[in-house]
Amino acid sequence: MIEMLSVEEKYLDQISEVFYSILKGKKPNAVHLPEDHPDNELKQAVVFINQFIDEYNGISELMYSLSRGDIQFEAPKGRMRVIQSLKSLQASLRNLTWTTQQIAKGEFNHRVNFMGEFSEAFNSMTQQLKMSFQEREKATQALHDQVGELAKARRAMLNIMEDLEEARKEAESATKSKSDFLANMSHEIRTPMNAVIGMAHLALQTNLTPKQADYVKKIQRSALSLLGIINDILDFSKIEAGKMQMESVDFSLDEVLDNVSTVVGVKVHEKELEFLMDTSHDVPRALVGDPLRLGQVLINLCNNAVKFTQAGEIVISTRAVEKEEESVTLQFCVRDTGVGLTEEQKGKLFQAFSQADTSTTRKYGGTGLGLTISRRLVNMMGGEIWVQSEPGKGSEFIFTAKFGLARKVARRHLEPSVDLRGMRVLVVDDNASSREILQTLLESMSFEVTVAASAEEGIAELEKDAKDRPYKLVVMDWKMPGMDGIKASEVIKRHPSLPQKPKIIIATAYGREEVMQRSEKVGVDGFLLKPVGQSVLFDAIMVAFGKEALEGEAVARVRGSDEEELLKIRGARVLLAEDNEINQQVAKEILEQAGLVVSIANNGQEALNLVRANAFDALLMDVQMPVMDGYTATRKIREWELEARSSKLKAEDLSASSIQYPASGIPIIAMTAHAMSGDHEKSIAAGMNDHITKPIDPVKLFSTLAKWVGLREGTQKPVEVPSPPTGSQDKEPAPPEKTLPDAMPEFDLTDGLQRLMGNRALYRKLLVNFATQYAQAGADIRKALDAGDFDRAHGLVHAIKGVAGNLAAKDLQQQSVALEKLVKHADATSPPPADELNSAFEAFQESLGRALGAVTSLMPAAAEPEAPEVAAVGSLPIALAKEAATRLREAAELGDVSALADICSDLTAKSDAFAPFATRVARLAGDFDFDGVLKLAEELTMTSNSPIESASIVTS
Repeated sequence: MIEMLSVEEKYLDQISEVFYSILKGKKPNAVHLPEDHPDNELKQAVVFINQFIDEYNGISELMYSLSRGDIQFEAPKGRMRVIQSLKSLQASLRNLTWTTQQIAKGEFNHRVNFMGEFSEAFNSMTQQLKMSFQEREKATQALHDQVGELAKARRAMLNIMEDLEEARKEAESATKSKSDFLANMSHEIRTPMNAVIGMAHLALQTNLTPKQADYVKKIQRSALSLLGIINDILDFSKIEAGKMQMESVDFSLDEVLDNVSTVVGVKVHEKELEFLMDTSHDVPRALVGDPLRLGQVLINLCNNAVKFTQAGEIVISTRAVEKEEESVTLQFCVRDTGVGLTEEQKGKLFQAFSQADTSTTRKYGGTGLGLTISRRLVNMMGGEIWVQSEPGKGSEFIFTAKFGLARKVARRHLEPSVDLRGMRVLVVDDNASSREILQTLLESMSFEVTVAASAEEGIAELEKDAKDRPYKLVVMDWKMPGMDGIKASEVIKRHPSLPQKPKIIIATAYGREEVMQRSEKVGVDGFLLKPVGQSVLFDAIMVAFGKEALEGEAVARVRGSDEEELLKIRGARVLLAEDNEINQQVAKEILEQAGLVVSIANNGQEALNLVRANAFDALLMDVQMPVMDGYTATRKIREWELEARSSKLKAEDLSASSIQYPASGIPIIAMTAHAMSGDHEKSIAAGMNDHITKPIDPVKLFSTLAKWVGLREGTQKPVEVPSPPTGSQDKEPAPPEKTLPDAMPEFDLTDGLQRLMGNRALYRKLLVNFATQYAQAGADIRKALDAGDFDRAHGLVHAIKGVAGNLAAKDLQQQSVALEKLVKHADATSPPPADELNSAFEAFQESLGRALGAVTSLMPAAAEPEAPEVAAVGSLPIALAKEAATRLREAAELGDVSALADICSDLTAKSDAFAPFATRVARLAGDFDFDGVLKLAEELTMTSNSPIESASIVTS
């Protein structure tokens, strides 16, 4: 019988607690037996149990550490399979961690080979990371390369910016030089332009024959067109900057088209082309817009048409495409029969500096800018421009423009008298377009019109119904194939089968003088120049039938509301500050014709003195004048006005005097040839009220005056301030015209007389004045050049150049221009080449000497000596003598005859004792003997300083 082991219950509880803790996932505690416990089976079992507990706890800690990622935890010792498996797992995790670390360092060649599918997935991921890393390296390298390129580009950009800054400074300098050049050119061109336009305006106010009026009107229109070109040049910078502004003024479309005809007509006639205008009857003639820009576009397109057309016709047609209550859109077409354009040429036609063909530069010329500017102007007029063309078949340049409708200008109603309405009219012209246009114009006047394409066909048509329904009028072209118009007119006038001879009007596009002379011999009843306008055609018909023609194209006068403005300023006292004698004459006559009282100052200092001493309603101020320029004079006038208003004493003096200016001061209006952008602002900044440019536009001048001039209420007529006389009242009458020869060396007297409207006495006076003032000019210029004073030399040469141009001394003017080019921008640091300067000066001096020598024949001969008048100094107060000496010397040095007369009048009013001296000054001034006046001033100075009171002075 086996004896059972007896185990105490407490040890069984400890052993049960161990396994219970294991089942509950708790850490089991070791089983403890007393040290003296017998060595039996229980004690052996406890040893095995405690060994299991130790290995179990080690396994638990290892698993816990691994679960927390602590793969470096020291594994427990033991032979349990679980421990061995965990050690293997720990080693694999360590290998995985190391491999991952190597991959993180970029080493992608390591592999793991445990855990089956996990290894495959991990190795696949490693390969993908390797590829991704390689791609990232490539991207990084590409980015690095791009950064390098950007750095290079940045450095290049910085270099470009530096270059651009230098270029900008150079461009600004060039722009300033261009502006200065344009300003100078504007002043130089506008000064003679003022004389041309002003004299033409004055001439049109006189009684002229129809031919003379036609010539003068064409001169005026051409000059105004040239003025428009000058304005385009000056506005070129505005075009580039997109700052050009369009005007909005009332204008007549017929006048614009007539001006285009005048400007383009010369070239058309030279090439013997037909030049026609076809304006639809429904096109309004009174418009609001910019007539200058419209004319510029049409002239540009017509000039191009003439340039590229060798034979055939050029037609300007005008149609209304859209009408509104207050505006109208017109379509203009310039059609020619020239060389035409290809599709490629049309594609680049409106590009700047682009031309139809490279050969045009040699064959036709041109800059290639015209159409570009035209397109820009058309766009600014609210329209578009395009071209229709085929090679060899001509071109049509078409553009639209939007205009307002003017209400002030009434369209002329062209209706013949009752007896002429419905009469039969025959148009004979070989040009189909011309026939169609003339037929339309005549039918609009109620006439029954038939057309014929040749003289022979026309004569046959006249013979058809010669008895029953005869033609009363024939409008005949001159130049036709076969029989020309004049020969046909002669046949008609002598035709036996025509009991009632029709009136004949000849129309021609060229050969005017020849045709007119031949027409007069044949006895035709009228003569027309193509392109024929409706109004001109109507007038010619009325004259041919002995009817009183309605007013045709009127001379440009101020009418309507402008007349009301003139009435408001009529009698106003205007001071004109102008140093150029011709400009003085033009402005003075225009103002006086309008009923204004004009006084003249020759420079800014004189203007300042006159304003201080007299009351004026307005001051027209030139800008560039000797002694004191207009800007300075204006500032000094404004300073004087401010001082006078702010000073109580001066305010009382002013209130006690007759000078009563408005609170804002005398209106000062710049009237100058300076027309650059910014000149208006410069005038305003100097204290002026407004700015108008030369050449003088009478309408603009009067409207500006009306804007600023306001006469005091109740003033019936202002106190007259006479214009400074050109000589003493005692001066001998001007020499007769015969003293000016018909020809004179160095001077184109015909041209000079035309400039002065045929005033021979004035021409002689100016020539003598020239010889007196500039006798020493050559020596003075040489002295200035030797001293390196190029500013003074330029001033002297510039003055002679202007005088030579006005006096028609053409060679002297040419030599002055050549010398002025060398000294104008020279200074002591950069003088002109000595050889060129000496050569130019010698040519100038020789020309000046010849001109002065030629005028010698006009100088007054020495008069018979008269008994000298002796004036005792005792009768002339010393203070008055000193004043007379000073003032006479200043006026004589300036060569100012008008000032001398004023001085004498003023001093004689102070003391009758000065009367003998005034007589002597009058004689000297009349002979332009300024040296004699200076001598008299010296005598007065010496006498006034002498203590001997009984001394006398010879006064004659």
